[in-house]
Amino acid sequence: GNVTAEAILHSKIYAGHDISVTGNKGYVTGGELHSGTLIEVKSAGSTMGTHTLLEVGVDPKAVIEFHEKEEEIEKCQKELYKVDQILDLFQKKFNGAVPSDKLSTYLLAKGTHEKYTKELREAQERYDVLQNVIEQNDSGSVIVEKIIYSGCKIIISGVTYYVREELFAKKFVKEDVDIKVIDHFY
Repeated sequence: GNVTAEAILHSKIYAGHDISVTGNKGYVTGGELHSGTLIEVKSAGSTMGTHTLLEVGVDPKAVIEFHEKEEEIEKCQKELYKVDQILDLFQKKFNGAVPSDKLSTYLLAKGTHEKYTKELREAQERYDVLQNVIEQNDSGSVIVEKIIYSGCKIIISGVTYYVREELFAKKFVKEDVDIKVIDHFY
């Protein structure tokens, strides 16, 4: 649904639709905001360059699963690397003729290799689908009524924009493969 708040400090917020932080204070400092459609704030970040992420354009559930698949892929690759080293050692040392006392260790390594290969393939397939979903969605925008400080990162449908200097009264939208920054006055 929607999230409405007076201020957000160093938190992770997920909303399927809009996030509005436009009350009297209206600031977001630190943390991550993930919205399916719109993030509207009075100010974002801080003068100290506090890392603040504002992400829109994709259902946060898909983004969470996408990042989980990234981690799963990395884990499988690390485990496969370890198992491949063991299998290579068997190949070099025994040249395909594994002695009977080492056979159970060899078969265990082979089974582990097959397991992680299958898990990696499945995770990569789901990762590719989710990446396509994220990249195909062009909707979503970030509106900053007053000021956004350097140190903030804006992601709209998989496209990233790093705020390098203070910006005032801006709207951020995805345009093709870039994020367009537009003056936004009320």
